[in-house]
Amino acid sequence: MLLPITAISSLTVTGCSNEESVSTNLSHTPISVSGEIATRMTETEFELDDKINIGIVTSDGATFVENGSMIYDGEKFFNPEITWYNPVFTGTITAANAEIGSRDFNVELDQSTKEGYARADLVMARKSDVIPSKDGVSLQFKHMMSRLEIVIYNDEGYTYDLVKVKNSATVAVIYWDEMIVSGRTYGEIYNNILCYKVSENNWALYLAPQTRALEIEVPVSGTEYGNVTRTFRLQEKQFLSGYKYKASINLKIDELPITYTPITSLGPIDPWEEGGNVNEEPPTPEPSPVLL
Repeated sequence: MLLPITAISSLTVTGCSNEESVSTNLSHTPISVSGEIATRMTETEFELDDKINIGIVTSDGATFVENGSMIYDGEKFFNPEITWYNPVFTGTITAANAEIGSRDFNVELDQSTKEGYARADLVMARKSDVIPSKDGVSLQFKHMMSRLEIVIYNDEGYTYDLVKVKNSATVAVIYWDEMIVSGRTYGEIYNNILCYKVSENNWALYLAPQTRALEIEVPVSGTEYGNVTRTFRLQEKQFLSGYKYKASINLKIDELPITYTPITSLGPIDPWEEGGNVNEEPPTPEPSPVLL
């Protein structure tokens, strides 16, 4: 499965912009993609059988490759049926882990699994003025979605195994000419998304870029009130493409289960760079008279 790439990662596709390295005969020479890429799970490399799509358009507007699928073989992305041919031309390469040219990218609703979490991370790259060659041309991939990291404080040791983000836009509209993405805000496209457990009490998910007041829901057991569902409401926030955000919540129950509590620890961090929580101490919800 294709795993997430850090803010900007280098990738190599067979091709170059140096005339000296252009072969005089490239007929049937396979196009390959290689290079080290930081991924969601390992932070160092792609995994076997990861997939990407590429599209190549020549300088005169002709389609040379349309949604060519490539599979990672442990060293490079490769498809023996996607090859160069003579004469030499200049073109533009577009690559993504989505169908090239598709209008909508449907956000995975179940990101609780490694596979679902991976599918939710849309990454795209483009390089112009590429001349076919046996050498490589570097592509820089960018995250097109927003990422929300959730830190859960659970000093009481309650039991929980599910974290859900509610009322999020789940369709991202892709503008290929501009290479930008935005969440669709019309139609019945708001839904709930199950988060991925990154580590103990740390969860994450990918969101369509949007301006939205999201909610975090955590069913817990082992409390003095039995099984309850804790729901926290985040303040309205603009989630930008390529940025990650952090929210901290506290499961502590002082008296009664909490229905909704504003969280103010949500804020942008430099794209895919590690940052800190806005608040020094996680907010503790005020008690609510509503039993869930």
